[in-house]
Amino acid sequence: EFYICCALFVLLILCPVAAWFGVNLFRLIRYIGAELMIVVGTSSGESVFPRINAKLRALGCNEQVVALVLPAGYAFNHDGTCLYYATVSVFLAQAVGIDLSLTQQLGLLLIMLVTSMGGAGVAGSAIVMLATTLDATHIIPVASVGLILGVHRLLSSAFVPVNVLGNT
Repeated sequence: EFYICCALFVLLILCPVAAWFGVNLFRLIRYIGAELMIVVGTSSGESVFPRINAKLRALGCNEQVVALVLPAGYAFNHDGTCLYYATVSVFLAQAVGIDLSLTQQLGLLLIMLVTSMGGAGVAGSAIVMLATTLDATHIIPVASVGLILGVHRLLSSAFVPVNVLGNT
């Protein structure tokens, strides 16, 4: 379901935004396909930052714009990570039998939006940030994070490429 969520985000959010600015997202995906595969393997968007930077400049993007937007995006624009936090939080609440009210869901979403902006570029840091955030909110027991430790790597192979694609 999480892979579907990421695909829907790309199709329903990133595609229209790219089209609005005259970018064919599917051609862009083909252009940076090797970098996206590297990211799937490393679970870190930073592993391809220099290559994405060079490819955007080779496409004719203004160097000053790339020098400002790409690092800012890597620091603050973690679309896939935010999707991960939101879906995993709801899953964990359901797994431990907690019925989240709409107010709690929206509150968690807002907190996760802020948390995803400050996420480190270190592979695997999303699970630490998730646990820290859940511990701070006291809504979902932090111990429940153990339920997803085994599949976190599989989930990161979906949300990290979404991060990179959103930044590109």
